[in-house]
Amino acid sequence: MSKHIIFGAPGTGKTTTLMNTLKDLFRQGFTANDICLCTYTKSGAEEAKERAVNQFGLNKKDITFFGTIHSICFKSMGFESKVISGRDRDKFFTEQKISYQKIENDEDLLTNEDNIQLEGNILLNFYDKLRLNFCKDIYEVSKDELRQMFYLLPISEEDYNKIFNSYFEPYQVLKDYESFKRREGLIDFIDMLLTAYKKRYVVPTKILFVDEFQDLSPLQYELYKLWCVGKKEVYIAGDDDQTIYRFICADSKFLLDERKSLIVENGDEEIVLPITHRLLSNVHEYCSEYIKSHISKDKRVEKIVKAKKDGGEVIEEYISGDLERTLEFIREDKFTFILFRTNYQKREFIDRVLVPRGIIYHEIRGQSIWNARTINLFNACIKIIKRDSLSHTEVKYLVENIPFKHGYLKKGLKSKFKELKPLDSYSVTDLLGIGFDMNLFNLNSHEKIYSILDLNEKVKQTFIERQKTIIEYPIRLKLGTMHSSKGKEADDVILFKDVSKRIVKSISSSKQDWEAEMRVFYVGMTRAKERLVILRGGFGYSDSQIIP
Repeated sequence: MSKHIIFGAPGTGKTTTLMNTLKDLFRQGFTANDICLCTYTKSGAEEAKERAVNQFGLNKKDITFFGTIHSICFKSMGFESKVISGRDRDKFFTEQKISYQKIENDEDLLTNEDNIQLEGNILLNFYDKLRLNFCKDIYEVSKDELRQMFYLLPISEEDYNKIFNSYFEPYQVLKDYESFKRREGLIDFIDMLLTAYKKRYVVPTKILFVDEFQDLSPLQYELYKLWCVGKKEVYIAGDDDQTIYRFICADSKFLLDERKSLIVENGDEEIVLPITHRLLSNVHEYCSEYIKSHISKDKRVEKIVKAKKDGGEVIEEYISGDLERTLEFIREDKFTFILFRTNYQKREFIDRVLVPRGIIYHEIRGQSIWNARTINLFNACIKIIKRDSLSHTEVKYLVENIPFKHGYLKKGLKSKFKELKPLDSYSVTDLLGIGFDMNLFNLNSHEKIYSILDLNEKVKQTFIERQKTIIEYPIRLKLGTMHSSKGKEADDVILFKDVSKRIVKSISSSKQDWEAEMRVFYVGMTRAKERLVILRGGFGYSDSQIIP
């Protein structure tokens, strides 16, 4: 077996390199069924599938072993259970009379949010880390071992007290949790991995690719070692500087250990991609110096990488609680990310800065106020006032969002509209003909039209504040956390260095946590192609809550 490690710093074309390697393997006569290509994130797996389908003419059904490690385990092990949801967990903790807050997505866990510090959330977080780190479930652990394991995991002393000095017995609750899943026919993502590991499942291919290797948990790393058995070639790709999923116990050490184990005589090799095609030189040099100065030499691989193009700009400002100043740094003709450390900060920024000004934005992950529905409704309202023609989609959303009680739609139009042959555009005469009432077009202000729409008050507020001009695609401003931006890029990145007290407490007591935090900010900064704007003090936190 030959092993090939590809180190890909931000923007160096790691995915393209993997696709080129796949192309060479297909030329050598290997088929899609001979190859397993797995990655940590769903988005990374989908991108690999799409590229393989488009570049090599494959059918998605042919690429059985392309996906996340979880999904490959799920399909290969023949699970018939349903994946547990936040609602299912809420039901369990309600039965247990333990406080719990449903997590809509993993981003709250990734960003170490303060608002999930309830006993049920902390207990599940602990149990997830226990299984990922020790490759065991609660039935393989004694009560005493459970306490001892806590201190070997990246969890705070405060959380220990909430679990072990509380009104419930954590050991019994976790056993009840496993019983609950079995009774309800449920599994979680860690169950998929753990079952495959315990059954010593080996993916039956000749070639193994593992992308985003730096994001593997200890349990996934053990699976990787199993899956290497019997392979002709193993390709792993990643970047130790982008290890940001500490919440699943991801550790750059695994990638560094693989590097140390290379044996050149066996055909093993290390490839460092030398050119970043994303970052202009000034941005690249700033980010490179940042990660180099904050991570210990023995915890990272020094990579000699140059920018393909010169130029770029880095701006650093202290804005002393004046979040509105952020708008000064947005270039309207550029695609821009505004990145925050937590979702709480993102929501505060939206409510304080964007909604009161009616500013259009999307979210990198998740839904924003400005989605297809609200954008089409807003444009429709502008056109109604001007008596301009509407598109079919705009009319569709009007029909769906004007309640019948207001009298502006004829009875039966909502069901009738679905059966009508779509027009390229709808004039006022066309709209009257299909069942709109003339009184709608006599409303003489945007606010009056907004008031009849089936929208929440925050959307109506941002409609009112928005300039009365048609919204055109693409939407150039996107907001998200640094975790949500991983794998993406924008012309400009505006990044806040403010962090929560919980994060400060974590990084103050652990060098490993400190370095993990530096990597999170490095990932955020390296999303920028042309301009990086670093803002400090935007949320009025104390200086101790501002990252260097």
